[in-house]
Amino acid sequence: MDCGLLLWLGGVKLEEGLSVLSRMEFHRYPDEPTPVGGEGAGILYLRDRNFHLVKVGASSVPSGILAEKIGDLTIHTPVLLGHVRRASRDFKASVSYPWATQPYSCSCLGFKVFSIHNGFIQNYVELRVENHFYESYQPKVLLNSPHFIDSEAIPHKCAELVEKYGVERGFEKLFEIIKGNNTWIVLLAKDNFYLGIFHKGKTRGLHVYEGRNSLIAVTRSEALIPPESLRKIAEIGWKEEAELFLTYRFRVENSKVVSLMAMDVDVA
Repeated sequence: MDCGLLLWLGGVKLEEGLSVLSRMEFHRYPDEPTPVGGEGAGILYLRDRNFHLVKVGASSVPSGILAEKIGDLTIHTPVLLGHVRRASRDFKASVSYPWATQPYSCSCLGFKVFSIHNGFIQNYVELRVENHFYESYQPKVLLNSPHFIDSEAIPHKCAELVEKYGVERGFEKLFEIIKGNNTWIVLLAKDNFYLGIFHKGKTRGLHVYEGRNSLIAVTRSEALIPPESLRKIAEIGWKEEAELFLTYRFRVENSKVVSLMAMDVDVA
């Protein structure tokens, strides 16, 4: 999948987040074979201590349909994950369905994991976790075994690894085992909130901005007008070979992100 990702942590109106998605949706460099999105869109946001997940399939303007489904775009959220989809060849039959779009979620082990992903996970079949519910498991649409979309392997495998090893080591294991050219972002809601930003190989690109209790990650910097209070801490261009692994811990109090801190990790 050659998709577009957006993480906005620290406070944003849904209208602004959706504007970034709409600009990223059809962004395309002169030599790029396809746009970043256009085949579905989704958004996850936190409001009044509850997560809200809204997704739509392909249309002429998926982000516009997404905005219509949400309705109230004045909502201010401390945590937002957004995704615009461009399906890989193996999953083209799924583009019209909301279940094929991201973010994906897992709550099979008693805590929540959300994820957005760009790329193709070469070993996604072997990452499948038994006895977990996969939203994209659709044998009548996805005819090739194992009948689910590679992106949905991420939250379920992450949950299994965190349950077994704890958050820090679980995130490290996840980074180690995923194969292929991939960018993914994981949001974990357990005793605190935990965030992982991962990049391996060559993808659509990734740009990360950081400030006090604020963080933005986006596939295309051209789609974003970052707040002046943030500084860019990572810049990976389209087709640039790079590895990136960032992890954070934070809390949300009175609808505000507090105590955003980088976690210590040691990737072998």
